[in-house]
Amino acid sequence: MRLMKKLIVLLPLTFLLAHADMCQRRIEQLADLQQRLVTRTLKNLNPGAWARYEGGKAVYVGRQTQEGKTLYGIDVTLKKVPLQGWFTLQPKPLKTPSKTYRVPMLAPHTLYVKNGGSTLQFKEDQIRSAALLFGVDLGALFSPLPTLMPKDCRKLPTLRTLTYQVGKKRIKAYKIEDAKGRYAIVSEAVPFGVVELYDGKKQGVFLQAFAFKNGQPAITPAMRQKAIYLPISIRLSAR
Repeated sequence: MRLMKKLIVLLPLTFLLAHADMCQRRIEQLADLQQRLVTRTLKNLNPGAWARYEGGKAVYVGRQTQEGKTLYGIDVTLKKVPLQGWFTLQPKPLKTPSKTYRVPMLAPHTLYVKNGGSTLQFKEDQIRSAALLFGVDLGALFSPLPTLMPKDCRKLPTLRTLTYQVGKKRIKAYKIEDAKGRYAIVSEAVPFGVVELYDGKKQGVFLQAFAFKNGQPAITPAMRQKAIYLPISIRLSAR
């Protein structure tokens, strides 16, 4: 009887310890992967690196420093609309029972939109409000991994390695999928690291081709310099 009572106490404890250990390892794997992606597919890029997806193309513009912040520029054409985002790298904390990891993720700082013969400029607070209003997070498009990482250890995403073919190129990639059916396929072998994204419902992003030179941004430095800033606030009504 005493042995049975000990087993009843020990089994849940053993399960909890094993789950905590699995959580620690998975978060550590994801944090390490995100660090590698940021270093190899963004920080080490040369201007002109590009990736073409269904419905759009992204070109790396380069980096610049503003107000002590390092900004990374990515020129994107979506459905024939030229955009150019300048992003900072901000740490996102991920807590496990024994350690907190801080993984870098892209956060929009400035956005330029080409509108006919003029270029419009939007600042950080406007971009954040628009993301909430329209459900499009520019940072998550190029830094999707942190959005799939769990806030706690109850719903760990799966992680597996695979070989992915883009045209005639075969690359090593990683697929991360959460409990909602959302997934990201990422690779250190392509600019920006993004191969596929799927929201678990109907929308997705799929890589078609890429190269590390000769990409031309649609918005030039001269256009950015002449950009018109619209000091408007996008307010969300609480209903």
